[in-house]
Amino acid sequence: MLAAIEEFAHNGYKAASTNAIVQKAEVSKGLLFHYYTNKEELYLECSQYVIEKMMAYFFERLSFSDDDVFNRFKHALELKMRFFCEHEALASLSYSLWNSELRTVIEERIREYLGGNPDNKNYIAKYMSVLLENADLTKLYEDVDIHRVLDYIGILFDACWLRFANKYCQDPNKIVESMGEFLSEADDILTIVRRGVYKPE
Repeated sequence: MLAAIEEFAHNGYKAASTNAIVQKAEVSKGLLFHYYTNKEELYLECSQYVIEKMMAYFFERLSFSDDDVFNRFKHALELKMRFFCEHEALASLSYSLWNSELRTVIEERIREYLGGNPDNKNYIAKYMSVLLENADLTKLYEDVDIHRVLDYIGILFDACWLRFANKYCQDPNKIVESMGEFLSEADDILTIVRRGVYKPE
């Protein structure tokens, strides 16, 4: 798996070589395809591995020093960026997912994995529970649904990340080096949303 992640991260899905993967992993090609039907299945498994590692990292370190839900959201995003900085191969693979021929399939798989499948841990529900636990929601207008607000912020962040990743499509290593740029734009989004839903002080 790790050999495959490194190969996909450096060369993308289309150019990745299963010969290079088995050579790096020191296994036979027959053994590789005993566990994975084809390169597509291997790539999808690698993408799910990234999700699982990121979620484990996230929940091991998630803690909040204040009760402001937007500051908590920013802290969670900073954790995600820190994960990518500490795991460059996984960051490069995560970037390649956006530009893969399998993007639609991967997005559907991610939705199934993170969504309401009762056979899996519902990471989204757990994330929301931790994010909102003992948070001060009295600053919000009474008619604001904080779950919907956070969902909208997530959509904005996804679009922001896609634009950021595409900007460095020629040099994926720049993604890790330029995380501050992405966080700055994300902070701007949070500032705008906060002004739109908070009561005047």
